[in-house]
Amino acid sequence: MSRPLFWKHTGSFNGRTYFTTTQSADASAPLLNSGSFILSSKTDIQKGQSLLLALTRKYHSDQPVDGTISFGGDHSIVVETVGWDKIKDRLSKLGLIHELGLAGLGISCCGSTQQELDAVRQSCASVVDLDLSRNLLSSWSAVAEIVAQMPKLKSLRLSGNRFASVSASDTVDLTCVFASITQMTLMSTLICFEQLERIVSWFPNMNELYLGSNILLSLQTTASGFVQGLDHLTVLNLENNSLSKWSDVQRLGKLASLKTLNLSDNKFQVIEPNVLTTSEPLFAHLTAISLNNNLIDSWSSIHALNSYPALVDVRIKRNPITTIATQEEQQSHAQTIKPNGNLVSYTRSDLFWIAVGRLERVTLLNGSTVSDRDRLNGELFYLSEAAKALALSSDPSLFDTIHPRYTALCKVHGTPTLAPTALLSNALKDRLLKLILHHCESGRIIEKKFPATITVRAIKPLLIRLFKINTLHTDHANVMVTWVSAVDGRTEILKDDLKELAYYDVVSGDTLKIEVCS
Repeated sequence: MSRPLFWKHTGSFNGRTYFTTTQSADASAPLLNSGSFILSSKTDIQKGQSLLLALTRKYHSDQPVDGTISFGGDHSIVVETVGWDKIKDRLSKLGLIHELGLAGLGISCCGSTQQELDAVRQSCASVVDLDLSRNLLSSWSAVAEIVAQMPKLKSLRLSGNRFASVSASDTVDLTCVFASITQMTLMSTLICFEQLERIVSWFPNMNELYLGSNILLSLQTTASGFVQGLDHLTVLNLENNSLSKWSDVQRLGKLASLKTLNLSDNKFQVIEPNVLTTSEPLFAHLTAISLNNNLIDSWSSIHALNSYPALVDVRIKRNPITTIATQEEQQSHAQTIKPNGNLVSYTRSDLFWIAVGRLERVTLLNGSTVSDRDRLNGELFYLSEAAKALALSSDPSLFDTIHPRYTALCKVHGTPTLAPTALLSNALKDRLLKLILHHCESGRIIEKKFPATITVRAIKPLLIRLFKINTLHTDHANVMVTWVSAVDGRTEILKDDLKELAYYDVVSGDTLKIEVCS
């Protein structure tokens, strides 16, 4: 079997079964008919080659020498080749290479004789990182034979290979071969978790495991309990699968060393609170989780992340809960509250600050650092938005469900003063800041309105155009913007180009001084 959804057969023809595809043998798998017949007379069928042969062809075949080579029948394109002698010299010392890339070379075994195995061992004595992705390896014993020739190997990439199933009665133990492996990539291998359970004991020192793009529907194991083994695993990547039940994620809760979990590009709609036990909680050391591009549509799911005691790094981009309303929605439904608790006119910046306020321990959100000042701003902004929602809510119990941190934050920051409902508009016009712009060199002063969400980087080119600053020797990197408060005269240089004006507490009536640095 090769490319799912491309091939058309289960392996049967005219009532006779010639082969069985992985999917048709597994009734729970989402793909069927994913194999194909090919003519035995075809001459370009790739039947596999030994690693030694692939190594020889890639690294020891004749390479161009320094000089010139021509492309095209008319020799009209001439390219000077420089440095090939150095490359050939390096390849002649293959035994010193630490990273070995042999992806897509049709490798199916290590070698057929002891002499070939010895040659591989001699050539690969220093290899630490081996890429065997997209080859024709079909058994773990074949992989073990290769790894056995590389005593220093730590990282093993096997993506795109198709391995035969390991039966429950199989007594083969490959631990002594794979004990040195600390990082393994099995993306697009279509391995299921039941199979993984049967081989994990061979990798006692595994730190990082990448299982993306395997069409996984569940993390069900034969024991129907927690995933066992992998005591040293710190990073687990399950992105781009078909996982949808949070109960499957909870099966990973007893992986004692797990720190980073990537669940992006799956189908999770609900995040459930962490299961607390009488002893140590599940996911006791999980510090980072990625949930980008899922189906999460409620803030209660986001709040559930607070029950994971060590979690400080969260990624939740491209979920329904973080969807920004269209301009038409903002104009037509400025006061409507969605079922997920969002006011439809929230901007991307608003959602960032609200998420900071809702996630009590996060220090890294969607890749952006959350400083102490960010946390204060986020919690205060979230409190004010929650107060508006409370004023509009007719169901206090629903409000408590959507805003479980509201009471605790009120104890820290005080209860927000509720404005009259008529003043709770979130329209864009209420978010524009009327600022005084002062060009220090010319003395010119201009009043202009800017959205509070505009970044320092975005405003600098506008200032250059407004004051017609000579751009021959000036770009936005040379423009220094200083904020002057209209209330108390405080000043601050806006140094961070990625921050928005709202971050610096800029309000209507304040002054921005513009200077060009040489």
